[in-house]
Amino acid sequence: MKKMKCLTLIVVAVMLLGVSCAHDLPEPEYYKVTFFAQNGGWIKGKEQQTVLEGNSTEQVIAVPFEGYVFTGWAGSLERTPERVIKNVKESRTYVACFEKKQLDIQYLATENGSIGGETTQKVVYGENAQTVTAIPKEGYMFSGWSDNITTAERQDTQVKESICVTANFERLKKEFTFDYNYATENCEKKDILLTYGELQDVKFPVPVREHFTFNGWYLGNAPVSDSAGNPVIGNEIFYNNRTDICAKWTPNETFTYKILFVYVTDVVATVPSADNKDVVNIRYKMPKRERALCELITEQMRVCMNELLDGLVKFEIDEYYTTQPVLSEDVKQTISGGCISNYVSASSLSEVQQLIGNYQCVITTCNFNDYESLTNNLMSFSTEKYSTVFFEGLVANWIRNGGSFESLFDYNNAYWNNMRYSYVNAILHAIEMQVKEDIVPSTIVQAEYIKQWTSDKGSVAKYQLTVAKLYFLCQAVIEEKKVGIPYTFWSGQFA
Repeated sequence: MKKMKCLTLIVVAVMLLGVSCAHDLPEPEYYKVTFFAQNGGWIKGKEQQTVLEGNSTEQVIAVPFEGYVFTGWAGSLERTPERVIKNVKESRTYVACFEKKQLDIQYLATENGSIGGETTQKVVYGENAQTVTAIPKEGYMFSGWSDNITTAERQDTQVKESICVTANFERLKKEFTFDYNYATENCEKKDILLTYGELQDVKFPVPVREHFTFNGWYLGNAPVSDSAGNPVIGNEIFYNNRTDICAKWTPNETFTYKILFVYVTDVVATVPSADNKDVVNIRYKMPKRERALCELITEQMRVCMNELLDGLVKFEIDEYYTTQPVLSEDVKQTISGGCISNYVSASSLSEVQQLIGNYQCVITTCNFNDYESLTNNLMSFSTEKYSTVFFEGLVANWIRNGGSFESLFDYNNAYWNNMRYSYVNAILHAIEMQVKEDIVPSTIVQAEYIKQWTSDKGSVAKYQLTVAKLYFLCQAVIEEKKVGIPYTFWSGQFA
């Protein structure tokens, strides 16, 4: 019994001692560990972790965004993006650092050229590199970069990777097109590719043009070949901005053709209206500025006509201003489109009768002050040797479209092609009516060619001037036949 009591006392004592010891143990410590990423990246894994003292954190990884690189952990020599904090003793924040990538840019050149600009560059990801230019040596030309960029000057923008490219060069070559300038034979070859330093081996074609002698090929005013097709130009041809080589010709014979421009200065007449339902009283006296414009027209038509036929015909154009008023009996009528058109022709003006016999063609310009087409609906009217140009028709469209009368004195403006064509057309009609041979009328030729007009051929009026030139030279083609004013007309073999 005594043993039993003694054992019980021992157990109770041990239990009391255990309770006392438990109260003496410290509480476990937990720490807050934070992983933070600066601009340019993010933390893969748990960014905030609660860790028992002495334990380790879970692994995290510092991951850079596109265009950035991980540079390390702030305040630490640790440079690996993976991070585990062992034996945690305190709460702490660990900061992952990032910066934009620095990319290497290098521009190289082959032996026949060089690079203008910084050939080696450091560029921050997403930024632009400095501009560089591939510069060929004398006699060479840039042929492209190794990454297929074809422009000599380049600037790599928004760079996202390192670049190393090479500028390539090759022997300078240039293609030229032939303008045969109305040649009639040996004009099949359309272009030629020339190589720097090899001109001595080139033979240019020698075309033939009826009634003309070939003078050689020209690049603008610079001679390229002699009349036998041998080069006479050096390597400077490769540095000329032009690419069209034109044939130049001298006519075997030059013929003179005399034209008189008669300008009506005074009209006092009563004429039937275009619809023949009334009469129209015309009172017109030429103002000084209009006369000045007429003088400019004569001057410009001398230039235009003598350029048009390449020297085959020398056009001598004189002008005459009437001194007597045109009266009702001097005004003639013709029917066009079911309407009456009134016109004045030098052939019916008594004061010029002694003059007109000295000329092969006479063009009369008259003004009825009729800008509403009350007296006629034509731009011009022609008979054999004589044509009439209506001044109102020349300027009406220009004025209607907002042009001023004064602006017509600028013969470089676009409307002057219309002005030139109106007079060229009047001269052409008066001439073709003198031809005794059976020829295709110019109106038919113009109508056929205008179907081929496209905007890349210039304005309609400019294109019509080209067609008129073809007709004057009998080089227009209708149904595979050349048509126009025959050479025999110009050579004087006509009545």
